Amino acid sequence: MAKKRIKNVDWLTQFKQRIPGQGMKAKTVTELAMEMGELNLTTGANTFQAEAARVRRNIKTLNKISPGCIAESTKNGQNAYRWSEAASLSLTGISAEELIAMGVLQKYGTDLISRRVRRVLEPYFEKTREELKSRGLTSGLSEAKAERTVADWLSKIAVIPDVLPFKGPEVKPEVEEMIHEGLFRQIALSLWFKGKPRTRDNPGLTVSPLGIAQQGVRTYLIALDNYAHVVKRFLIHRIESVDHARDDHITPKNWDLNAFLRKGIGLPQLPEALHDQYGMALPMKFWVHSDTQWIKETPFYAEGSVTKITDNADRSYVIEADIVLSEELIRWLLSMSYHLKVIEPAWLADRIIYDTKKTSEMYGGAQ
Repeated sequence: MAKKRIKNVDWLTQFKQRIPGQGMKAKTVTELAMEMGELNLTTGANTFQAEAARVRRNIKTLNKISPGCIAESTKNGQNAYRWSEAASLSLTGISAEELIAMGVLQKYGTDLISRRVRRVLEPYFEKTREELKSRGLTSGLSEAKAERTVADWLSKIAVIPDVLPFKGPEVKPEVEEMIHEGLFRQIALSLWFKGKPRTRDNPGLTVSPLGIAQQGVRTYLIALDNYAHVVKRFLIHRIESVDHARDDHITPKNWDLNAFLRKGIGLPQLPEALHDQYGMALPMKFWVHSDTQWIKETPFYAEGSVTKITDNADRSYVIEADIVLSEELIRWLLSMSYHLKVIEPAWLADRIIYDTKKTSEMYGGAQ
């Protein structure tokens, strides 16, 4: 079969796709030359020696364009090559893992990413589409089938929520932009909420933005209430308008967002004497129904916890482990219904009993 004559730039595009990525086995010049030869492409002389020389030249060219982009090692007594960590996507193309990551980001994104940033990311999404089409053509697909591969890609990726899939609430772009500005520039803000419009008699709530956190489709602003001197969480979609405040931005001493979120995003509902327990890993003991074996394979215990699982004759079992206390944990325990029973601590069992009794009373009472 006669070789198809192509431009040097097109040969280089095909060549870059055959350089192994990080974590993959490096390839020698011989292996790369053989792979390129199998494509039946040529930019001139078409002997194996010419192909190997072209491989060597282009490895040097790539390292000249982006110094250190290709890592060199030894394989079977020959120099072998793969992309290094320093190589940019513009050179390497996109790996299968990166295609999935970009697909998830494009399809689902997050409310932490503003509309403007999503527009900035669009060229990267376009590069993903181009990479998919190029791979399809390289593997022998027709132009039409390669285009369909791109169109079908996002339909092959799904994210299933752990809870009811709520629809994302609308967030005003100007509110989102102002909150991001206040967070990154450390500017105090005045907030006005839905149902409490901005008026002369309502000067707004003055806060110092400290972080943003997303839970499902809901996004929270974590901020210090400048006058109450308490860090609070605010649902961003409930904020009607924002403005710069006259006060200075205040960051609490030793502030840490992750430490704050360890306590959960839900406000403490247990007795006040237990509020300091939120966010702490506490010893707990649960009985689990025999039909709920998956909990053994999906741990929710605190990192480093020594977990003890005792199997019973009826295939039910008892879990003893350190578990971080939060309102989210309590809601999950309530959602488990008869599948899981809190044995210890007693005050946590009392909370579950209280909530289930209130629920039973609501359903049993007259409407």
